Amino acid sequence: MSFFHKLNLRKEISPIRDEIISQALKRRHLAQYNFELCSKYDDYLYSIFLKKCRSLFNFTLRNNDFRVWCMFNDKSYLKGDTWHNHLKSCTINGVLYIKTIKGCGLKYCENIDEEIIENLNPEEYENGKNIQYIEPEDYDLLIFPDFISHRPVFPESKVGNDYRLSLNFELRCFEKSIDIFI
Repeated sequence: MSFFHKLNLRKEISPIRDEIISQALKRRHLAQYNFELCSKYDDYLYSIFLKKCRSLFNFTLRNNDFRVWCMFNDKSYLKGDTWHNHLKSCTINGVLYIKTIKGCGLKYCENIDEEIIENLNPEEYENGKNIQYIEPEDYDLLIFPDFISHRPVFPESKVGNDYRLSLNFELRCFEKSIDIFI
């Protein structure tokens, strides 16, 4: 059983993609790689994310504090590729890939044992047997629960003069993520 849901949003996003990229480039100075997007499309983007989640799951929102976070990586900044999860910030997580680089996907571990998740040293993930890899394409939306530990992959040799841009969405729900996704 996979906890990942992968949807392609080319139809919804392609008309505004260039403007999103332009807005991200203007705000990039705020942080090295991860910053709030604050674009005129934030509400539109969240409405798509929420609609897609509602079509997949039953849940009750805890709040409407919707913020779109942008992750921008190029050869000047490849960090951010550390193992992490979203246990402290949301219940349902979504990543929309606006611009991808072949070979710079996402490693993840679908371990659902919370005790293991919270006590596992990040280096131990790489030695784990449950590590999987997904190669998103432009316009792909990945939806997954808060407990999925994951790590964006940025091999410098693949990046060259290119860049990777993704947007992160979070929903906080009353229900536990495991109950929503199973």
